Amino acid sequence: MAAKKSANKETKEFKEFKHTGTTFEYTGRVYPAKEGKGKVKNTYYLSITLNGVLTINGCYLVETENNCFIKWPQYKSGDDYKSYIFTDKEFNKELDGVVFAIMAALGIE
Repeated sequence: MAAKKSANKETKEFKEFKHTGTTFEYTGRVYPAKEGKGKVKNTYYLSITLNGVLTINGCYLVETENNCFIKWPQYKSGDDYKSYIFTDKEFNKELDGVVFAIMAALGIE
């Protein structure tokens, strides 16, 4: 079956990042910011690839006035949102390195 071709092709601009941690090699794409609400300044849609073989879509880099962090993909269960991905606290230091690599790609200090 042939793929449909869109008459109105839009090219999305993105920036790429790379970080080598002790557990994984992280690469990915970060898309333009959407303005946040309240304490959130901006959110950036991103995809993260681990060791070049496993891609996690639906992630966001959340930029607040005080810090930046990765928000993992979520689903709604009743009135709550629950994450698909859980990480151990010991893994946070490595994820901080990923956040810094993404911030560098975006030019965020």
